[in-house]
Amino acid sequence: MSTFQNFKSGPAADICRKAGFSIAKLANWNQYTEAFQIMSEKTGYELPKRFQTMPASSGETAVIQAILHAADYSRYADEIEGTWGRLDYVTGEHAEAVAASILRRG
Repeated sequence: MSTFQNFKSGPAADICRKAGFSIAKLANWNQYTEAFQIMSEKTGYELPKRFQTMPASSGETAVIQAILHAADYSRYADEIEGTWGRLDYVTGEHAEAVAASILRRG
């Protein structure tokens, strides 16, 4: 089953770190969402824009959309070119990270 632990130990952790947002010490989805929103406010709401403009493969872009969605920034996720249609081509750990963010379990 896809859980927050799977999410934070897969490609989402690397992508978040590249954007300056560490999720390593977070224990669950609620902490993730709260930490993201706090960091976003501290950066003058630039954090979601960092994710939107990161160079990324199609799998990474799907994970970026999942990262934004899970943080309650779906509007930013939806603005990324290709939107959710790219999920047809996402596999492996990238697909698992996306699924975990949608299910929001453990």
